[in-house]
Amino acid sequence: MLEGGLARDGDHPRAERGGFRHAMVAYGSDHELARLVGPFMEFGAAQEEPVVCVASAASAAVLARAAGDAESAIRFVEQADWYRSPNHALDDMCDLVDDRQRVRVIAEPPARAGWWLEAQEWQRLDSLSNAVAADLPITTVCLYDARQVGMATLQQALRTHPQVLTSNGPQRSEDYIDPADFAAECDRHELVAPASSLQHTIATPGELGTSRAEVREVARRYGVAAHRAGDLAMAVSEIVSNALEHGGGVAKQRAWDEGHGLICEVFDPGPGFDDPFAGYREPPALNSRGRGLRMARQLCDLMRIRSTPAGTTVWLYLHY
Repeated sequence: MLEGGLARDGDHPRAERGGFRHAMVAYGSDHELARLVGPFMEFGAAQEEPVVCVASAASAAVLARAAGDAESAIRFVEQADWYRSPNHALDDMCDLVDDRQRVRVIAEPPARAGWWLEAQEWQRLDSLSNAVAADLPITTVCLYDARQVGMATLQQALRTHPQVLTSNGPQRSEDYIDPADFAAECDRHELVAPASSLQHTIATPGELGTSRAEVREVARRYGVAAHRAGDLAMAVSEIVSNALEHGGGVAKQRAWDEGHGLICEVFDPGPGFDDPFAGYREPPALNSRGRGLRMARQLCDLMRIRSTPAGTTVWLYLHY
């Protein structure tokens, strides 16, 4: 066993390189939470490793007490700020790394209900972080309060976390699957736009201004703040521009209200992307390819890509 409760599991070779380590812990009481996670925090503080705790107010209070004298060394982050979107949560975690020093993160995903696609994207985030952050010196323990989350959520967490922290120490998750395979499962869900949504065809770069104006106008009608509408318009413009250059030279754009927020769809007849983590990785410094996709992910709250023999559909979602 290593580092206060997480082992380098030989069945997950990325951990052997000193890179990303990722575990889940399910608990049924405050006492169990403190007993399982307290040593993880204390050991990190004793090693002078940065320790960041992103949890609900109730869980943060339990962990602060469990940390004892080490509490002052722990940085507590508001759960709502960290989990404002899957794209931002991943970026915030990766940005914690400084000078290759190992960082410890305790993260409690907020309980969510509602739109299936958003819930699935949070599960995808847990999975893809194992690939996108593979070489970063981050040890993350994700908290799951069994009193609040359902069995289906716990079962999915076992599939997206390589390790499980238990009262017997860290164990390999027998249900863990490769992030690319998990992404493929997610992408089997067809993205279907409402029949009532109007489609606008864009065939030349000169029409990108019209594309952005259309998105801003739809966003304005639904009360989206001007700066957020501008972000969404720019994100859509990046996807349309990519479609014109690489997706067959034409793009079809539409937007509609999903009830929880605004969705903009861009469809092109091109082959799409062969990287299941497209837009999540920072492109190489000298490579301009992929920067538009990366920017689009950062500007909206959620982006889903689905490629079929008929073409590629991109959904860009913005909360109201």
